Amino acid sequence: MAKPSNEWEFQGEAITWVNAFLASHPVGLDMATQEFANADGRRSDLTIWKNHGARIAVLTAELKTPVVSMGDIKYQRDAVRKAQLLNSPYLALWNIKELKLFKTPASPRKDLLPEDFLHEWEPDPLIRSVADWLTPAAKARLRDRANDLVIRLNDLLTTGAIARTVVEATVFVSFLTERVRLLRHQIYTDLGTSLSASKKLRTDIVKWADRQGLRYLVGDLYSALAGQVAYRIVGQTLFYLAFRRQQPSLPALTLDPSKRLYPQLRSRWDAIRAYDYEALFEPSPLEDIQLSTDTEQRFVTLIDDLDGYDWSSIHSDVLGRVFEQLIPGDERIALGQYYTSDALADVILGLALDTPTDRVLDPAVGTGTFLRRAHQRLRNTTKLRHEEILDRLWGIDISAFAAELAVINLCRQDLDSQSNFPRIAVRDFFDLKTTERLSFPPAQHAPGSPNRVEIPIPVFDAVVGNPPYVRSQQLDDIDASYKRKLARVALDANLPAAVKFDAFAYFILHARKFLRPGGRLGFVTSAAWLTSSYGSLLKTFILRQFQPAVLLFSLAEPFFPEVAVDTVVVVLEAVAESSAAPSGPIRFVTLLQPLSAFLPPPTDPGYWPALEQLVVDLENKPTGQHEGFSVFELNAAAERLALTESPNEPRNWARPFRVTPIYQDLFS
Repeated sequence: MAKPSNEWEFQGEAITWVNAFLASHPVGLDMATQEFANADGRRSDLTIWKNHGARIAVLTAELKTPVVSMGDIKYQRDAVRKAQLLNSPYLALWNIKELKLFKTPASPRKDLLPEDFLHEWEPDPLIRSVADWLTPAAKARLRDRANDLVIRLNDLLTTGAIARTVVEATVFVSFLTERVRLLRHQIYTDLGTSLSASKKLRTDIVKWADRQGLRYLVGDLYSALAGQVAYRIVGQTLFYLAFRRQQPSLPALTLDPSKRLYPQLRSRWDAIRAYDYEALFEPSPLEDIQLSTDTEQRFVTLIDDLDGYDWSSIHSDVLGRVFEQLIPGDERIALGQYYTSDALADVILGLALDTPTDRVLDPAVGTGTFLRRAHQRLRNTTKLRHEEILDRLWGIDISAFAAELAVINLCRQDLDSQSNFPRIAVRDFFDLKTTERLSFPPAQHAPGSPNRVEIPIPVFDAVVGNPPYVRSQQLDDIDASYKRKLARVALDANLPAAVKFDAFAYFILHARKFLRPGGRLGFVTSAAWLTSSYGSLLKTFILRQFQPAVLLFSLAEPFFPEVAVDTVVVVLEAVAESSAAPSGPIRFVTLLQPLSAFLPPPTDPGYWPALEQLVVDLENKPTGQHEGFSVFELNAAAERLALTESPNEPRNWARPFRVTPIYQDLFS
């Protein structure tokens, strides 16, 4: 007859097993305990602590006998409540026979959902009753299971993965980022060595960086380039592995450590280019930088580790969050990638878009914020499929690194799509002609087919973005051929070739060619042109080619706090060449409160209605003071006349943003 037992006896033994394992395996966890009753009278059967003294719990386990089903709602709710009381990120259900691991739901949710599930162990076939665990063989198996629970928990906390499947995107990215940062330091040294050894390579790389404005956006050019090399290879690797879930015929990402790194990667990248993703995988000047053998070996080790994960089992939303968080915010700035907030991008898109099916171009696409938010907007306002939305969103960037991030950010909107081909091209926008055709897969591209089509660049309904902040004085330092290119842009706009504009102004000039009459341009620009001498020529061009819709400035917050430049949002509506010059008002809107005062969080159901109301108010409220913002208008015809009669006298378009209500009353 079997010796009688109960769950408390098993509980005591399980705590002993866990503590014995922690004592012999320093994994960064403190101890396991049975907790005294909490304030509501409940106590956790087994709690594993990161720091018991500081009361930092990482797992609570609710232990029962085999007669209690794992699907018992009361059992699950007890476990959830106890984990929430201790702020434990994870919980386990263990009825001796079965063991399952979950993420703790955020309070006040009481029930476990499928999305909370992380891992389960095979049921023990020899456990049928509570006493069965007392046999020596069963005890040994259960002790091993307790030890494995600790190992899996430690993997979760340190790498974000369990059983080689990523389940915690934030932890996984943090783990990956640390490895990338170590690589970046080595690449920095390699970069200095490689560029010192070749004057031509150094000249080519610096020119390439200058054309992106990179030298003027970062404090240390070599550090930014080293970071781009590291994150680009890691981003390409992750995307390749993710795409290989759908296309297992792609070559395995198994690298030979005795061979050079880039040729091996290039053979894989060229294989995926047969499908598309040209902007993500096309060759880059950064690949000409010679990496040391040690750096290459570290990359091979990292790629081999990443290849070892079970990518086919990773849930798409987890994978999407991995890509979303791949480059930390502080790193983006150091890499020359400035972040446009979702709220600001949404406001600009709201002001620039006319219909739900508008075609949108971002000529300096960067990481793809504007196109990603346009995608989200279309998802919320239309029934268009993912691939149909991608067909309407176009992005151009001279930087392969930026284009790579834009591709990833658009693809992650639906990683399960079989036609996930963003219209992103690595090009210098100023080389782009309205008559060109770009090569992309067709919208209904059959997976695995190498067929591509030459797609004419469409006339766009909206051109939006955040062009680079490179001042005219800095443009003087770039090579002569590029200055000639900018001069052609000015001449094409019927402006003097010798005009000295900041970089963003050339984007306005060139973007006009790609807009239909009635289409809108929405840019975030430096505010310097509002008062500068060169601004007179730009204002003249604007008042000849556009009807200014809204100029938006904030006194409550900088749109880009990491940049020491005042910025303004410029929304302009293109007029037909044959139309009379615009004569409507130039509308200056000053935000007196941050955008967060007008809009709830983006996840709130009321976000999109609130955004639409804000856009309507910004465009239509009369001159004067309103809740959170003020409006002032100048007559476009009068401004154009003043600019024509006194072309050398700057017109101050910054003053209307700071007009007081009393001045407005007197002026009106």
